[in-house]
Amino acid sequence: NSTVRVTTCDIQKDTNITLAQKAWSDLNVLDRITFAHENALTYLTQLSQTPHFDLIFIDAQKSLYMDLAKEALLRLTPNGLLVFDNFFMQGNAANPARKSGAHIHACNIWLFEHPALTTTIIPIGDGVTIAARKNAFTS
Repeated sequence: NSTVRVTTCDIQKDTNITLAQKAWSDLNVLDRITFAHENALTYLTQLSQTPHFDLIFIDAQKSLYMDLAKEALLRLTPNGLLVFDNFFMQGNAANPARKSGAHIHACNIWLFEHPALTTTIIPIGDGVTIAARKNAFTS
C-alpha cells in the first residue's frame, strides 16, 4: 500500500494532539494518522524491533535524544531517515557544561560515529540533524 501513514506521539493531549487532530481533519487525511498519547520512547520500546518507519522525526526533551535515537534506529527501514529538531539549541549545544548541551553533544557524537549512518546538520532554524542509513545511498 503506497498510502502515506503518520504516527505521532505526544504527552500533551489537550493541546498538541487536539490541535493536530483538527489540522489533519481539515486536510481530510485524519484516517491516515495514528495518535499515541504517550511518551515517544515508551511508544517505540513497545513496538517490535522490526522496521516500521521510513522517517522518524524527533523533537523531544533533549535528555531523551540519545535513547530515542537508539530505539528509533532499531525500527527504521533500510532506506530510512532519522531527523532531529533543535540541534543547535540556540548555541547551547556547543556548551557541554549545560546539561541539555551535554545531551545533544553526546547524541551528535553517537550519530556521527555510528557505522550504519551518514549524518549531517543542516543550519535551518535552530539546527536540523539528518541521519540516514548508509545503504540508503547505494543501489
